[in-house]
Amino acid sequence: EIKVCRLLSKLIDHIIVVSKATKERLVVGDLAEKKISVVYNGVDFDNEFNPASYNKGILREEYGLLQEEVLVGMIGLLVEWKGFHLFIEAIKKILEKLTKPARFFIIGDCWQEKSLYKEYLVHMVKKERLADKVFFTGRKSNIPDILEDLDIVVHASIEEDPLPTSILEAMAMEKVVIASKIGGVPEIIDDMKDGILFTPGDVEELARKMLWVINNFEKVKILGIKAREKVVGKFREDVKRERILRLYNSLVKKKDRATCT
Repeated sequence: EIKVCRLLSKLIDHIIVVSKATKERLVVGDLAEKKISVVYNGVDFDNEFNPASYNKGILREEYGLLQEEVLVGMIGLLVEWKGFHLFIEAIKKILEKLTKPARFFIIGDCWQEKSLYKEYLVHMVKKERLADKVFFTGRKSNIPDILEDLDIVVHASIEEDPLPTSILEAMAMEKVVIASKIGGVPEIIDDMKDGILFTPGDVEELARKMLWVINNFEKVKILGIKAREKVVGKFREDVKRERILRLYNSLVKKKDRATCT
């Protein structure tokens, strides 16, 4: 990433990145700070990712689950750095300590028809006899319908994620998010104010926080309400477009002045 941007910097006037964390990495890689601007990703919070637009989701009906069951999910491409295996390991650690019934979902698939990592995940679930607790949904396009039924969304990346859109979408749908404190994630979530952060790769900490959130969900779900308030105010799609347009206009004006002189 840094090598590509360093090469491009010789050919272009400016670079737009989606998080401060990404900018810091590029500046450390010797790119001039003034050539990099941060413009956060935006999501359609008014229509597509708005809990007021949905009466019910699709998971409870599809899997025959009761309303009182707490549903916990991970969403994304099934690749190792996303940390799905950590999610399964954490589930194993907490099952006997749960005071509320819970089910767990892995939502997504891999690019290839066959994937050793996916096979490994499926083997983990079978080996630990979790098949009645952990479900693989495969790739889904109707993410808002799925988020409507999920109560908790886990993000467990072990490598830097510039600004995970899946977190923004979950927060917009008023979900309690437990996320790996890595990359641009801390720019989205304030720990224990509008979500919960844990140390990347720390299964024990992830398990503890999952257990606490599930067992205390009625008290903790206020974090989901705060989450929507946070992202709607800071990560709007129209704000993103306006910032990019202003940046383009300022760069064009600078270019014109330089050409005139």
